[in-house]
Amino acid sequence: MWFDLILIIVFQLFFLGVYDYLFKKETFFTVNRWYLLLAPLVSICIVLLPWPFLDLGITSGEKAHLPLFISELTTIKLGDITASTSASTSLSQAYSLSIMLGGIWMLGLLVSLAFFLKKLHTIKQYKKNAKIGKINGFKVVFIPNSNLAFSFYKTVYLGSALSKTQQECIIKHEAIHITQRHTLDLIFFEVLRILFWFNPLIYMFQHRMQTLQEYIVDAQMTQTSYDKNKYVEQLLSQIFQTSGLSFANSFFTHSLIKNRIIMLQKSKSSRYQQLKYLTVIPVLSLMIFCAASMQSLLAQTPTNTEVKAQIVQKQEVETLPYAVIDVTPAFKGCEDILNPKERAACTSDKVSSFVNKNFDIKAAEAVSQAGINRIFVKFKIDKSGNVVDVVSRASNKALSDIANKAVSALPQMIPGQHQGKKVNVLYSLPISFKINK
Repeated sequence: MWFDLILIIVFQLFFLGVYDYLFKKETFFTVNRWYLLLAPLVSICIVLLPWPFLDLGITSGEKAHLPLFISELTTIKLGDITASTSASTSLSQAYSLSIMLGGIWMLGLLVSLAFFLKKLHTIKQYKKNAKIGKINGFKVVFIPNSNLAFSFYKTVYLGSALSKTQQECIIKHEAIHITQRHTLDLIFFEVLRILFWFNPLIYMFQHRMQTLQEYIVDAQMTQTSYDKNKYVEQLLSQIFQTSGLSFANSFFTHSLIKNRIIMLQKSKSSRYQQLKYLTVIPVLSLMIFCAASMQSLLAQTPTNTEVKAQIVQKQEVETLPYAVIDVTPAFKGCEDILNPKERAACTSDKVSSFVNKNFDIKAAEAVSQAGINRIFVKFKIDKSGNVVDVVSRASNKALSDIANKAVSALPQMIPGQHQGKKVNVLYSLPISFKINK
């Protein structure tokens, strides 16, 4: 899941870069609006949706040359050390990390939601002691002793301190925001900000949407109501307060005013410039290919939590991974158990018990360091059920030899079977013990 989030952010960054570099300065405002709305969602969909028609998996021939997997048995407890498995330890650590990250995400979500609700409450407070009326068919809230000027959904909010001339210009401006339903765009980004509060790109998308909305309104204002030069003078001369609300459309925002004037003076983009938007096609194709490649790679990664697998080089054609064989090897006395999980658990317990009894702990103490010592043994149960090819890794050769001797003494077992034939099966066996010196 965390990898998916990283990939989503990378794709959104790519979309944002394409917008800033190619589209931002064009006057195709409607197209740009849809681009900004869809880009964050498309990034999420590309990562989360399956792409089965892009079969990027490996062929059967290629699989024959891939590494094999070793079944890892339960770690053997020698002495008073607490028994554990490296598989369960890794899983426990991964689970704890997931719980911690999930808790942080939930905390951030709740904080973001609280800020959003506070903004809604602020707008509601503006209506208290305010005069409410209708001008040109639009609901207007006159805020006492204020220079505020913004709109939210279908309502215009005006400070009573503004002059009639100022109010007339603002109402025409905010009316376009309302008819264009710009508030819904910003609410959409507010929801994304709550869910993905840790993603700075959502905030950047929202800021670009706010700027684009002002471009849209300015263009319509100069086409229908105002001479372009007079409108620019109006922007420069009026200094209104803004609401400071990220989902409200403010008539005057200091950080946007320069860009708005530049865009007003810009000539309409030629139709030839529309060809730039075709670049979205290869961008989407590349993203889908990357997402499909990662899905294929993750699908080939073993996720069996019952038996942890470790990669080793292929040794024999007839030596198979434990996780894919039809019938797993069994310690004598466990062969009648039909349930694969119970059969494996029985074998693991008996192997652990046998090695525990036959491991020369006194000899190990003489060549071990103080504290916890670990030995990793690898062996094979061949087609006859014999334990062969025993090798181990420890802090020194003497300790490895002691472990090899104990594991090599394992009795003959019931061999594993695959497709009706007896096969060799690889195993690994961790051994842990504590030395008090």
